Parts: sequence; C-alpha cells; structure tokens
Amino acid sequence: MKFIASIIGLFLLLYLIAALVLYLLQRSFIYYPTPVVAHDFTESSISASGSNTLKIIVVNESMQDAVIYFGGNAESVALSAGDYSAALPDKTIYLVNYRGYGGSDGQPTEENLFNDATTLFDVISEKHRDVSVIGRSLGSGVGCWLATQRPIDNLVLITPYDSILNIARSAYPIFPVALLLKDQFNSADYAASIDIPALAILAENDGVIPEASSRQLIAAFEQNVQVSVIPNAGHNDLHAKAEFYPLIRRFLN
Repeated sequence: MKFIASIIGLFLLLYLIAALVLYLLQRSFIYYPTPVVAHDFTESSISASGSNTLKIIVVNESMQDAVIYFGGNAESVALSAGDYSAALPDKTIYLVNYRGYGGSDGQPTEENLFNDATTLFDVISEKHRDVSVIGRSLGSGVGCWLATQRPIDNLVLITPYDSILNIARSAYPIFPVALLLKDQFNSADYAASIDIPALAILAENDGVIPEASSRQLIAAFEQNVQVSVIPNAGHNDLHAKAEFYPLIRRFLN
C-alpha cells in the first residue's frame, strides 16, 4: 500500500511540476519575437504605454484609405510589406511589429497587444478616411478585439481561431488551462458584436489552427462573414498561393 501511495505521490508531484513549468513558460509558446530585418521601407515609431516604442513599417504612404496589418506569432512583417504594397497599391499599409518584435520595445502580452492596437488606430485614423484591419493567426485575435473598440471599416482574418484558450485545452487536456492561461484571446466572445464586413481566409491543410477552431469563430459572427478556403495550402504557406492576395484585394475594394 505504501508503494502504491508513493507512486501516486510521485505522479502527482510530476504533474504539479509540469503544470508549474507550463504556467511559467506559457508566453514562450504563444509569442516568438522576431529580430530586426533589413528592409528599404519607411519605418515609423509610435509611442506606447510604459515608455515603449513600437516600430511600424509603412508602405504606400499618403493614400486616403489605410490598412493595419497584425501578423502571426513568428512573423517578420517586413517580409510581407512588399507583397501587401503590390496587392493594395491604393492603400497605405501599416505593418505592426509587436512589442519585442522587429525592434519594438517591451514584452508581448495580450493586454499590451490590445492597448497598442488602439493606440495605433487612434494615431493613423486622423490621417485617413477609412481604416481596415488584416489579422493573421495570432493577429486575428488582435483584429477581432480592435473591431469591437474602434470604428474600423473592414476586417480580414487569416487562419483565425475562436480562442487560444480552446486551442490550449486541446493541446494540454490534462491541465486546467483556463486557470493557468494568462493570454486567452477569446475572439469568439468579440465576434457577435462585430457588425462590419468580414472575410475569413482558411488554409485547407492548416496544421497549426484546427479547422474546428476557425469554424467556431466564424459561427460566432451574427452577421454574414465571407469565408474562403485556399486549397492545398498550409498555415505558413497560404500567402504564396495565387489566390491569396487577390482575395484580400477584391474584398477590401
């Protein structure tokens, strides 16, 4: 009996240690800050809370309409700037380096990303007639939240999710992730109050965001949201498919 109790105690100890490690390192599973990438585009600095500075890449300056681009969790947005510039030549595009990414100061957290999104919108909305938002993967959660806080005109969600909380529940079913997870990005909770035109672009073979997660977000929209599934595309290569940028261009125009 003592042996069995010892085994149970050992497993319980290992479980608690694993839960503690998961809690302490959780943000390293969500955010993958990228280094500074050399580029020839204009870069603007935006003051954020906590005396931090965000580095924003700006292409097609001085257009009447603007687009804010929130990228994925390991994306160097500088590498996307040229493609978006070519795809949307009539729009000024602001590609956001999150805190800790691409030379921006600070640490990425859900609260920081949300606060920075509203700060950026407030700055650029004074310069443009319309402001739309494109959010990819991690950035789709930022885009959904911003759409409930500011009067954006159109919303494009690329490989979106209903919540990081639900994705974590699927990945770590034996842990009480609802109690452990600090940054939950509950996009589905925001979707019902989003009443602007929205486009969701999914990858047929997405190995990162489960299709069920994307579909649950789409179902949460009370208005009709356009949905396009790019065939033979994965989570990280759908932007290389011929139909990707034309989908976005047609929707925003």
